[in-house]
Amino acid sequence: MQSKYIPCILFLLILLFFCGTSDKPYTIDYKDGVKYVHNHAPLWGDTLKVALEFVQKIGDLETLDENFQLFNPSDVVRDNEGNVFILDSGNFRVQKYNRNGEFMKSLGRKGPGPGEFGGALYDMNLGVNNDLYIFDIMRELIHIFSTEGKYVNQVRLSGSGLGYRVFSSGELIFQNPIPVGLPKMPLDKHILSVLDPEKETAKGFGNKFRIFSNTNEADAANVLMNRVVFDIDNENIIFSAYTCLNVIEKYSSDLTLELRFDRPLNFKVNENPKNGRETTDVSMSLTCDSKGRIWISTANTVLDMGYNNWDSKYFNLEIFNQDGVLLGSIPQPDLGKIRIYGDMLYIIDTGIEMCVYEYKIVEK
Repeated sequence: MQSKYIPCILFLLILLFFCGTSDKPYTIDYKDGVKYVHNHAPLWGDTLKVALEFVQKIGDLETLDENFQLFNPSDVVRDNEGNVFILDSGNFRVQKYNRNGEFMKSLGRKGPGPGEFGGALYDMNLGVNNDLYIFDIMRELIHIFSTEGKYVNQVRLSGSGLGYRVFSSGELIFQNPIPVGLPKMPLDKHILSVLDPEKETAKGFGNKFRIFSNTNEADAANVLMNRVVFDIDNENIIFSAYTCLNVIEKYSSDLTLELRFDRPLNFKVNENPKNGRETTDVSMSLTCDSKGRIWISTANTVLDMGYNNWDSKYFNLEIFNQDGVLLGSIPQPDLGKIRIYGDMLYIIDTGIEMCVYEYKIVEK
């Protein structure tokens, strides 16, 4: 008599097994046609599948060699031959080093002429033909140099905020400036834009999250709450993270919002600040690797105002896949902006050690 229950019992056991193993450390929902991924824990669990292996440090505060005396370095790129280019913003130049960190040459200088830099430099990228694209904030343009140091051209980028990238097509994606001193932030102004340098046409995308009243303190909150860090992957997919919100977005190459995702934090984000001091720093830098993963420098505690009080121990490097799933998190070894080229992670220390750290990404 009991034998007829055996198949039912086995079925229930199999069902329970698969239900138990199908539990995921994230949940998914949809809102207004957009997919949302809410991460609750790393998919890798406690077993990290990547590690960082220190390679070298370029730049030294104590050196007497002016070729290694960096002043407010703000970005780094690496070409196909392994040469490293550091945007030495405070010295108005680009320093070129070989893969072993040996100095090769300087590019550019301060001045008002073609290929000469203004008062502040910020981002640098490899663009079409592997040329260097250098963003000159004060002159509101991008200087284009060959990696051998020859001046090629320039692109006017008036009205741009901090941050830009170059698509494989030669189009530029940049962050729009956030106006200050207005009764309301204009709703028709997007966070990001794509510029076609040849047609001189731009298309905006990305939504603002909050509108604040017209006060000096609220203006500071406007700027911080609607600032993002972003990057594009090898397929021209765009990922951006709001610096003061637990929100990360994925846009297709045609600028369609495909995905929003978040992750668990050790603190509560203030989503309704009354002024700039009440905002909560969350995402400080973002970069994509060659395996389609997204790395974000994420705060692990509430930070005091002012970079002088910050340390790398207050940040983790969180790693996501292209579907917005949190894979894992590792301590950030040094403080600064992050960039990845191939299997190398670079950390740009702009204001403390004024150097660039190079780490090899080791897959486990």
